[in-house]
Amino acid sequence: MHVGVIFFSIVAGSIILFMLDRFLRFCQSRNTVDVVSATCFSTGILKLVLSKPKNLQYNALSFIFVRVKEVSRLQWHPFSVSSSSLDGDHIHLSVFIRALGGWTRKINENFSSQSFAELHDLHPQINVEGPYGHELPHHLM
Repeated sequence: MHVGVIFFSIVAGSIILFMLDRFLRFCQSRNTVDVVSATCFSTGILKLVLSKPKNLQYNALSFIFVRVKEVSRLQWHPFSVSSSSLDGDHIHLSVFIRALGGWTRKINENFSSQSFAELHDLHPQINVEGPYGHELPHHLM
């Protein structure tokens, strides 16, 4: 009988923590950004330049989670921020996406088949969550 109570407590606690995590991610992931430019390279790499939300502060070791609603409403994927946080304007951030799996291949196909004018007419909904990563370079600032 005690094993059932302990097992129930562990399962219930795990479910509550999972639901709390989902709720916090939902609240933090409402940053919708615009695609400034998309460049497809012949090696299967896509460079996305996104408008940067005002509250997003990142450094050289940061990564962000990206969701493209046109590809999948539920899948978030982490990407390293490749633009410098020391740029003067701080209005754009860029990520490089290599087409390796199904989700990244779909993104690559969607953006490679569209011209720049079509890209701005369609307004793909991209959400950004983060940044996450190492804060050691800025601990003395």
